[in-house]
Amino acid sequence: RTGVAFADVAHVVISSDIVYADRSTRNVLDIYRSRGAHEAAPILLFVHGGAWDHGDKKSCAPYAIRFALRGYVCVAMNYRLSQEAPFPAAVDDVRAALAWVRDHAAEFGGDAERVALVGQSAGAHLAMLAAYERDRTVASPKCVVEFYGPVDLTDPKARTMKSVRRFLGAKYRSAPDRFRVASPMA
Repeated sequence: RTGVAFADVAHVVISSDIVYADRSTRNVLDIYRSRGAHEAAPILLFVHGGAWDHGDKKSCAPYAIRFALRGYVCVAMNYRLSQEAPFPAAVDDVRAALAWVRDHAAEFGGDAERVALVGQSAGAHLAMLAAYERDRTVASPKCVVEFYGPVDLTDPKARTMKSVRRFLGAKYRSAPDRFRVASPMA
């Protein structure tokens, strides 16, 4: 249960629709922090779910408010959805948001050395892909908290799912390597 009381919201400063990249109007994020925070806090970057084709950062608000009240700086991001731009666009957006958060952490009371990615479903999948990037020139988080994110898109059931094919912009038989590369376990 994530019910947030009105009084709780009054103790959290929310900065909305901050642009983190210029690829799309969806490249915006919201920042949640406690009004009483005085030192650099660990940062939780939330990535919403929605089968890569729907969803919004606002769905993370109840969690972000609760964790902000416990001393975290919380950031909830939007990313480009599959109908706007197929894979790897959403992963690139998570990486861009992560880099933006690390670069601007001091401005909103966060600790750039203590950043965690948090996602559910498609958001968890994107968080894992961004975190497990082999190119370490990209900012990497300290940890990933993933809730029921798909890890193997080459699985027979996953590769026949309409949302997976739309996200990847291809069918498995025409692009098996794309399905493998988009699988966090690979």
